[in-house]
Amino acid sequence: MLINRLVPFLSALIFASVFFEACSNKGCTDKNAVNYNVVADKDDHSCVFCDSTLTQTGKDSVFLTDYNSSGGHYGEVVAKFVVTQKTLKHNYASCGDDKCTITYTVENLCDQDFDLDYELQFSGNDLFFTAFDSITLATSHTTSPLGIPVSVNSNPCGHLSFGSLSVFLNSTIVYH
Repeated sequence: MLINRLVPFLSALIFASVFFEACSNKGCTDKNAVNYNVVADKDDHSCVFCDSTLTQTGKDSVFLTDYNSSGGHYGEVVAKFVVTQKTLKHNYASCGDDKCTITYTVENLCDQDFDLDYELQFSGNDLFFTAFDSITLATSHTTSPLGIPVSVNSNPCGHLSFGSLSVFLNSTIVYH
């Protein structure tokens, strides 16, 4: 007799659990995931988390010699330009586009502050860039990384190691 009373109750309980399970919204419930589903109330283990890797993919340098015979550092190497190429790669396309950047620094190698107006060029098979700038560089100081504008950069993901890096003065170096 007890079983006859429990059967309808158990049937109703099973029906309710199946009904409410079917009504739940499955999806990614982690707010930190790129595919977070705001209406999901049951995690289906589909969450995607972004991870990116920044790798140095190329590096080159060139030295600047002052050939102005009236300057105080005639024939001396006064600056070093270091060009660095980095690649940012993401683990999923939904995390963003992979991209390459090219930056450079200028280091003062002499014992005086100076003003420098220059043009930095790289020419290779699949990469070309030019950077123009006028800077004041303190003794034994290195600039923060300077970016190469996209407008003068053919392909930032090209091969930095297969080409020629040069620096040219646009005016004489002014020491102070």
